[in-house]
Amino acid sequence: MTTQKEGELEQRKAEELKREFRYWWGTLSRDDILSLAAKRDELLLLLNEKYGYAHHEAEEEIERALRGLDTGVKAGKP
Repeated sequence: MTTQKEGELEQRKAEELKREFRYWWGTLSRDDILSLAAKRDELLLLLNEKYGYAHHEAEEEIERALRGLDTGVKAGKP
């Protein structure tokens, strides 16, 4: 996947996540949500820097971690 397409996909995912946050937590402000989105971007960069994950691998790890929060399962490599 090209960097431009990855960026477009990331933008769509971010917009979807913002909508979900607004649905679930309506009292969160736009600034609150943007702050969270920025932190996710920081986490993506850290996973790349510290673990050498490609962008899509970092995304998958974050998603797995979030699913783990829902189920009580810790994220990590199998």
